[in-house]
Amino acid sequence: MKSTLDVLMGRLRMKQLQLLIALDGHHKSLHKASSAMSITQSAASKALAELESMLEAPLFERAKKELVPNQFGFCVIRYARLLAANLISLCQEVADIRLGTGGRLAVGAIMGSVPDLVVPILNELQERNPGLSIKIVEDTSARMLALLDEGRLRIWSSAA
Repeated sequence: MKSTLDVLMGRLRMKQLQLLIALDGHHKSLHKASSAMSITQSAASKALAELESMLEAPLFERAKKELVPNQFGFCVIRYARLLAANLISLCQEVADIRLGTGGRLAVGAIMGSVPDLVVPILNELQERNPGLSIKIVEDTSARMLALLDEGRLRIWSSAA
């Protein structure tokens, strides 16, 4: 039997997560949530049923005119919100990279060079590129060479 992770990785759709977020927000019923998402109520019901099947657990208690998240529902909704936030960050980072104002930079340095040489340069770089995420990897020269060999760091020169 497939693990829950395998099932989710193969079948989970963002629409299902959007539905959970809508149900937890202002739209406590499938009717209201589906209307807000511009899908049919039967499509919303099917999406919720598929998600509950994948997780092998009900996510909501069905009350008179609304759905109330249970402990599984609160858990899955929390992660749905995290995934949605991460997708927003992904889109922003991709846009920043396209504009040339973002991305990620890892700088390897031995401790002696960090305060006097590396930090002032990185501060200036960060001021010019506020969307750039900078990480300083401080270690010994031997470890830096190993990280270079592994392809986790690259040699860069402003003269290149």
